[in-house]
Amino acid sequence: MKVPIPEREDSLVYQYIYVNYLINTLESDLANVKEVNFKLVEVYESLIESTLKKLRQDF
Repeated sequence: MKVPIPEREDSLVYQYIYVNYLINTLESDLANVKEVNFKLVEVYESLIESTLKKLRQDF
């Protein structure tokens, strides 16, 4: 059974949980990328960091 929450607030709660989950996952990935020894580490770090920056602004 769903609690009666207005549609706008329901969307905000969903986005908050989703964005927070993405930020946590990407932070974990960033830590793992720095430890793994493979080519193009800088590219992956840059991509993850730019994505994190945008997500934090949206958050």
